[in-house]
Amino acid sequence: MNITKEQKRARFMMHVCVIIGFLAALLTIWSLFDKVYYIAAFGVFLIACQYYNYKQWQKKA
Repeated sequence: MNITKEQKRARFMMHVCVIIGFLAALLTIWSLFDKVYYIAAFGVFLIACQYYNYKQWQKKA
């Protein structure tokens, strides 16, 4: 199974997107518990961006 350099980079970036998305989810949950809603909204925005980035990298992998 020969994987090109671009596919390796895409798989690595997919992992990065998952990790950042998970951290954004934790930020959102923490912000909701502390009732800081503008940070929670920013966390939801980050989750959406990371999902979009994940799908873009998935096409290249």
